[in-house]
Amino acid sequence: MPNAAHNRGGLRHHCLEGTREDVIAEIMDWSEGSKNPPVCWLSGSAGFGKSAIMQTVAERLAILDKGVLAGSFFFLRGAGARSKFTRVITTLAYHISRSIPETKDPIQDALQDDPTIPHQSIRDQFRKLVVSPLQQLDETKFAEEAKSFVVIMDALDECDDHESICEFITALAQTYSQGQLRLKFLLASRAENHLRKIFASEMVRARTYSLELEHFDAQDDITTFLESQFMKIRHENDRTFQGLDENWPSDVQLAALSKKSEGLFIFAATVVSYIMDSKGSPRKKLDQVLESHVGLDPLYTQVLLSANCNQYHLKCWNLRCKRDTSSARSAPI
Repeated sequence: MPNAAHNRGGLRHHCLEGTREDVIAEIMDWSEGSKNPPVCWLSGSAGFGKSAIMQTVAERLAILDKGVLAGSFFFLRGAGARSKFTRVITTLAYHISRSIPETKDPIQDALQDDPTIPHQSIRDQFRKLVVSPLQQLDETKFAEEAKSFVVIMDALDECDDHESICEFITALAQTYSQGQLRLKFLLASRAENHLRKIFASEMVRARTYSLELEHFDAQDDITTFLESQFMKIRHENDRTFQGLDENWPSDVQLAALSKKSEGLFIFAATVVSYIMDSKGSPRKKLDQVLESHVGLDPLYTQVLLSANCNQYHLKCWNLRCKRDTSSARSAPI
């Protein structure tokens, strides 16, 4: 699966330089700590920027001395094999054989001895193509590198095979319960029911370091993101800013937009697109957004539709509105 790795072609979302450093630093600390749990689960609602964080972390790990990134798989709903689990283990095994060359022969030998491995259970695939090749390494040589390699898997919730994802997470926990493996797994997803349940199980929970994006304050980062986007538009299309003050939007307006975004980078990006789409007065549209209520105002649907957003953006905002509506209904009066 060449189009599922961190270095795949096409559009890849990254964190703007200088943003989400608190989350990224915690993930990097986890990856470097020998006594940390072997699995890290980054969870958060749609639109909080999980994939951008995972992409940024993957690229940083890939360029570290001797390379710490062992493999990666970025799921994508509706993208054929990238939304299925069928080829995940074989893809990761290939990545590991490239990142840790000493595993190449054991992996090839295993497949030559038993060509049916890719069609076996997830537990057996993982044991034969990942665990066993790593265990066959020259321990003396491997021990010289005081680090663990990391496999990154993003958007587990976008894999259609819910049972397979849960089976894989269970296989990870079972493997680590039987001994150390110089391989860590960084996983990211929305906290959907099947994932919450498997990560809450005793065996998995004991071997997982959990990070919830909602617990990180992103307001300053979103302000930085908004400043960057408006500056970029000003440099690329001066006509859009004709008649506007040089300092528009003001710091106060940017801070208000950031607060209204409530941690949703996707909302901040969509609002910028709506305000600066050359259809109507940017000043008036910004005022409309700032005067609207958070989450429940019909203006947000108008914002998304006017910005020509794709279905992912629309779905993210629909999920957000449902959450806000649910919160409003359950709030004390």
